[in-house]
Amino acid sequence: SAPLVIIDRRMTMRQLRARALSLKASRNIVALIIDHLRLIQIDKGIKVNDRFDRFEYVTGELKALAKELGVPVILLAQRTIGSQDRDNPEPRVNDLFSGGALQQDSDIIVIFWRKDRWLQQRRPRQDDEKKFAAWQTEMHGCEGYIEASCVKYRDGPALEKRRFRFNGPKTRLEEVQ
Repeated sequence: SAPLVIIDRRMTMRQLRARALSLKASRNIVALIIDHLRLIQIDKGIKVNDRFDRFEYVTGELKALAKELGVPVILLAQRTIGSQDRDNPEPRVNDLFSGGALQQDSDIIVIFWRKDRWLQQRRPRQDDEKKFAAWQTEMHGCEGYIEASCVKYRDGPALEKRRFRFNGPKTRLEEVQ
């Protein structure tokens, strides 16, 4: 029942903080969702040496903003491309494109991933019947599903996993019983 406000432009941390505080005062927001980490710009006068310093600045500022607002801040970020090349595709906290800043500042990190996409990239040739049959079986078991893995939980155990059916046309995750 809460209103949804979408701001679809790049912002500096200072602009983001001002907008969030204004929305908290005028609409009493209950959460702040930011899509995407790489779109948040650094304020003028803030010196950063590289992208890792940049991400560290942004995540630290977002953590402070969450405390100031008294609401959760949900930040979306991508996995690194290299994490897709491993033999074991299970997501890890260091797979996130942030140089460790998310691991340092986040209370909870959940990574969503689709194993079927990873398997599609590793499709064996059909003339290798044994490998192809095993691939088809594995692919059939995960096609259309998304797995959510909690890779960090500051106040408890991590690595809980949940599986959801992905309804693409409705952009919806549906709980699997």
